[in-house]
Amino acid sequence: MRLLERVSVLAVFSVVLLQSEALFAWGPGHDHVNRLGLTILPAEIRDQLPDDVKEKVVRLSHVPDDFTPWDKWSEQGLTIAPADMKLLNAYKVKHPYALHSAKGQAANLILLSNAFKDKSPERIALWMACLFHTHADEAAANHDPLLHYMHYAFKGGYKIKLGKGIGLDFANIAREEDSQAIIQALLDSAEPTVLSDQADEALVNVMMSGLADNAYLTRRGSTIAASYAQNPSNKTLEEARKALAELGVYGAARAADSIVTAWHFAQMNADLELTEEIESEYAKRKAEYLKHRPLADDSLFTELLKAETRERPAIGVLVEPSISMNKGKLAFSSKLLSASIMRTFLHAGTPFRFVDIRDLESKPLPSPEEMPLLVVCAGKFYVSEPGRKHLTAYLEAGGKVTWIGGEHKNMLGKLSECLEKADGDRLPVSLKYGKQSPIWETVRFRFDKNLSQDLAENEYGFTRSPNTKAGWQVPKCPYVIKATDDSDIVILASMRVDQQQTPIAGALLDSKGKAQIVFLPEYLVAPYVLSDEDSIADPARPKLDKVGREIMMSSVELLSSSNPW
Repeated sequence: MRLLERVSVLAVFSVVLLQSEALFAWGPGHDHVNRLGLTILPAEIRDQLPDDVKEKVVRLSHVPDDFTPWDKWSEQGLTIAPADMKLLNAYKVKHPYALHSAKGQAANLILLSNAFKDKSPERIALWMACLFHTHADEAAANHDPLLHYMHYAFKGGYKIKLGKGIGLDFANIAREEDSQAIIQALLDSAEPTVLSDQADEALVNVMMSGLADNAYLTRRGSTIAASYAQNPSNKTLEEARKALAELGVYGAARAADSIVTAWHFAQMNADLELTEEIESEYAKRKAEYLKHRPLADDSLFTELLKAETRERPAIGVLVEPSISMNKGKLAFSSKLLSASIMRTFLHAGTPFRFVDIRDLESKPLPSPEEMPLLVVCAGKFYVSEPGRKHLTAYLEAGGKVTWIGGEHKNMLGKLSECLEKADGDRLPVSLKYGKQSPIWETVRFRFDKNLSQDLAENEYGFTRSPNTKAGWQVPKCPYVIKATDDSDIVILASMRVDQQQTPIAGALLDSKGKAQIVFLPEYLVAPYVLSDEDSIADPARPKLDKVGREIMMSSVELLSSSNPW
């Protein structure tokens, strides 16, 4: 479909800049993306909306971030048409946030196509606004694993000193006069395209779009993060502005593809339906796509992939590629933690290698001779049964593991038997999103000399609350170690709350009395929560702080009694 008319983005943003900032909720970039997206739609589609209704495409830009059930929206002044409610219920899209899912985006496209057929401007504006939002979210800078951690933890939560940076919201550059030429140039190449002339294929394609959108985002994370260095060059800042502009225009353009697709099928008077066959085809294509997605698409891994060691024994670090938003088999934070650990190894001259979680699930791990130690940032550890069997076989062959939990899924032998879930109020990091732990300010940590002589000299408390108000990166661990007389279990760290000591980290000894498995709660290793360091020189190249570095390197030493390197 050719673009019949194009509106200058400079003119559009001159209007935006006159708007009161009070109109914008969290993430005003969504408002800018939606307004920009309207300009790249064909005139025949824009003409379906009177001018006052066009403004609703912008005002409704944040609807998909709400968990309010659809049938409650009339209380907020937004009535969902009965036909739309019937479809939402049929597809079990229970609230606006569910539109972020692949199934939700397919339902959204159908809802918009139906609204076009019914010539209903209010419904067109709503479902168009939602498509712009969810497509933009998959390519939103704050959802990149590096930038997310930097924004919600380092900058927003911990108040670590960073360079000024260019911002992470598309609105940050959309408001800059110097950036509008970049945006206009990108806009000039945006040409909305029907996803497919075949209805079933079009729905599969819109469901697949989030995967490609996420890869487009994560390739640019380090470029944008580099602008937050203490003294970035002008070239670094220019490249970051371009990357952020690309993300904003990309989100608008991909949503426009879905919108012209909905219009295309409305003009054909086609009845779109999301069937089990379509969902099955999507699942098959998703699996194939993720099977081949390069780790280098995650920019925080790219430089490290060039530095890994394959020719001689090296420590393995389990990693996974990004998928979509916060989806994954390990912790969302595992990507930053893994990259930080590998960079710490690199600076220490310790050989390391990537262990792709897809390889873990499809084939045996390297032998202990090739890879004497594996580091796992576990999170929820949603690893398949074959993957767990391969890890068990590695341990049985003499391999060693540093397990940063998270969950353990009974992978740690007798050490797993000693791990028990603690009462939430007695955990130093809350398990609830956006909530503070009641003990975070008073808890103190003591490290055993078996782990580190240096750390054993002092007690440590949190220098900053790990419980940020927002963000998926919070270093959660629900487990403590229960009392045991088993001599094969060595306590490596305890926490003190109200004079009560509770073991939280430990090692399992093998039959020769050598440490084989070390379990560490994620909050002991997570950067800048136990350290007094207050600045980051180069956030594009994350590394552990001095406390985390000592814990990690000491655990490696503990597990490497006869060091092969």
